[in-house]
Amino acid sequence: MSAGRKIRVLLAGPYPAPGGMPGTYGRILENLRTSPIFAEEIEFIPHRVTLPSDGNAARRMFIDLGRAGGSLRRKPDILHILMQKYRALYREFPFLEAAGALGVRTVMDIRAGTLQWMLNRAGARLQNAMMRRLLRRGDAVVLECLKDVAFVSETFGRRSLYLPNVALARDYERVRPNPDPPGPGGALRLIHSGRYSKDKGTGVLLESLRILSSRGVRAELHLTGEGREPAILEMIRRHVESPPPGIPVIDHGWDVPDLYALLASAHVFVMPTTWYGEGHPNAVTEAMMAGLGMVLTDWIHREDIVPEEGALLVRPGDPGAVADAVERYATDPGLLDAARKANRRRVEERFLDRVCYPRLLELYRSLGRAGGSGDR
Repeated sequence: MSAGRKIRVLLAGPYPAPGGMPGTYGRILENLRTSPIFAEEIEFIPHRVTLPSDGNAARRMFIDLGRAGGSLRRKPDILHILMQKYRALYREFPFLEAAGALGVRTVMDIRAGTLQWMLNRAGARLQNAMMRRLLRRGDAVVLECLKDVAFVSETFGRRSLYLPNVALARDYERVRPNPDPPGPGGALRLIHSGRYSKDKGTGVLLESLRILSSRGVRAELHLTGEGREPAILEMIRRHVESPPPGIPVIDHGWDVPDLYALLASAHVFVMPTTWYGEGHPNAVTEAMMAGLGMVLTDWIHREDIVPEEGALLVRPGDPGAVADAVERYATDPGLLDAARKANRRRVEERFLDRVCYPRLLELYRSLGRAGGSGDR
């Protein structure tokens, strides 16, 4: 790399379809591209010309290959690619192979849940073989889950970096958590955000509301996100139109004017996921930043993300356990206050861009010094 020249980084990953929910991938790509932390040393090649999510799978594959070729002709030093779930590996594989053939340094960013769990699951031999080959050829691997960092280093001998789903300091600083905890007889404001699905525990949460209502617990549930499961969407519609007595249900959809303001107006975030292979949900980081207590099930990486005092843990698939946890928060303001403070403090210490991005910048520097296609 020439002295004084910026390191050229091609950002690649799934971008949301027009009008679709941005999701974790879209936010990560946009936050990297616009962060002032990289501005002086890094030139990002816009990700919108690499891997869009338009059209059907076959059409996307041909579009992606054409656009990837066009992007690689711009001679980036580094390809930073956000890896999708297994069903998209056939799209990423030729892109990574082409980058390697051209001498472009490769950063593989795993944002598909728990890598160890996926690579050891049954019935996915071809996909596992493809993923293992990719992991062995990348120059560095960036992982959203702490336990996976050691797994990649020890199993594949690859340099790896822990980069959790980052929260922006500017959003953290403007969020003002709800200053009015529920008093005696007051309603506890619950929120469930992100993807509406059985896996995320949306149905179990809705089932818990009638139990809370029968106990006389005053609460209200706010939903923000979207989903594709007809049974869950119908369940939401019924609860909005005919909620349990004393517990209104409001569905804001995903297009809210200010997500953080809505989160911060609540008291407790509820996500009783049934998937033990959960990674680092973006919705959890957002709720922690807003200073919310949490009702969660356990999963492989939960303890590395949420502090012990920040959540009440419940059994998966058990609406009664969810109701018990919500009631504990409703009747113990001190417990709720401690959880809220612990979660917001964890975000400040570990998940803000000003804490995490300098580590990624150093990785870019080291790969840039090692030489990319711009030197060839």
